[in-house]
Amino acid sequence: MLSIAGQSPSEGEKLVDLDSLIELTIVDDGSGIDTSSVAVTISGKLAVDQLEFKDGFDGAFSDILFDGENIEIVIHPEVQLKIGTAIKVQVQAQDLDGKYFNTSYIFNATPAEPMLELSSPKSGDILKSEQVL
Repeated sequence: MLSIAGQSPSEGEKLVDLDSLIELTIVDDGSGIDTSSVAVTISGKLAVDQLEFKDGFDGAFSDILFDGENIEIVIHPEVQLKIGTAIKVQVQAQDLDGKYFNTSYIFNATPAEPMLELSSPKSGDILKSEQVL
């Protein structure tokens, strides 16, 4: 049976930087991997299909490497991950014996540094509470 290893960010990881790479390895159990069946979905959007990167996921550091019989996938989203969201990574593949492998995991995207949002009154606004400086 196929499996995955080396997920980065890992399952359940929190405080993941918004411009993180998404990395994983599909591990061959000896039966071989049908490369035409490999698909990776990120938060419901197809990122890799048949070892080809789809629009929005082919950033400068995206790469697919073969390590022996295993397949290492590095996805560099072209747009930052959405702040404060749970990112679901789903991996699907089939081995050469016809057995399907389907798994998913979730990590949480937050900025590495705190973000300051300005929220001052606009010109002409009436303040209805005390101002604290």
